[in-house]
Amino acid sequence: MKKMLLGVSILSTLAFGASNPGDSISQATSGTAAVGVPMEVRVEILPASDKLVLVDENNKLIDKLIFDHGKLVKGAAITDSTVEKIVKLKRADGQALGNYKVTFKAKNSSGTQVNMTTPLKLEPHGASSGTAIESNLKYRENKITLTGDEKEVETKVQSIIEATKLNAAEVGLYIGSGTFEAEVTNS
Repeated sequence: MKKMLLGVSILSTLAFGASNPGDSISQATSGTAAVGVPMEVRVEILPASDKLVLVDENNKLIDKLIFDHGKLVKGAAITDSTVEKIVKLKRADGQALGNYKVTFKAKNSSGTQVNMTTPLKLEPHGASSGTAIESNLKYRENKITLTGDEKEVETKVQSIIEATKLNAAEVGLYIGSGTFEAEVTNS
């Protein structure tokens, strides 16, 4: 029983020591103040093929396109919060895409296209009881005609939440989900 309590105590201490926020800065006057976050390094190598893939600006495959606006203090937003990502359509083997047309689309979880005129709704989660916050998504929406030589097609994707909406929101976590797609057609 004592070993179990000691183990739980050590795990609790480690968990709190590695979380954010850390120590008070006043602790530095009599010793050390510290803060830490968990860290992990990983890589997965996949086979090359003619399959279409979406990659980031570093040519890393995108598993999930996450626009993390971070933790914001209620009422403290001075400007709109903008998070930007680069998304590139490629073939996994790096060869030219061919003579096709490409269209990028963002869709909410119901399949409705979202953009600057139809925002993505971020619903409150956990303890929050607020109403949804809207995020406008800005990206290349027009059909892009390829000449046959291009090995990739790129778009900048921005998630923009207006400062007034951030300041009016209730305290809590807000999440909106859907898909970001690239469609390739011959017409």
